[in-house]
Amino acid sequence: MQLCLNAMLNHSSQDVYSRQWYQNNFQKIIKLTQLLANVGRINGRLLDVNSNSTIFDDQIEHGTHTFKFLIRVFIGSPFVQHKIRQVLASNTYKTTYIYPFQ
Repeated sequence: MQLCLNAMLNHSSQDVYSRQWYQNNFQKIIKLTQLLANVGRINGRLLDVNSNSTIFDDQIEHGTHTFKFLIRVFIGSPFVQHKIRQVLASNTYKTTYIYPFQ
């Protein structure tokens, strides 16, 4: 999980606009999505959604921050925006998985 959590530390403002940066971090987003699938946040507290118990884990906390950062940058990218427009224009958005690098 540490490899995925280093994404914020391994970029510069110049890299954020690089297609390669997006491609490299797409897999990190997928991995973090899987790792954090049962984690929620209510009133600022991390919760295990299966047991409704509070999570006190700095690594998971850092993972949620990394995930939010990557998603914000990724969704705002020209590659993703272009793909979203294409899918919406094609009227197949209900059955299409959006992978912006194809």
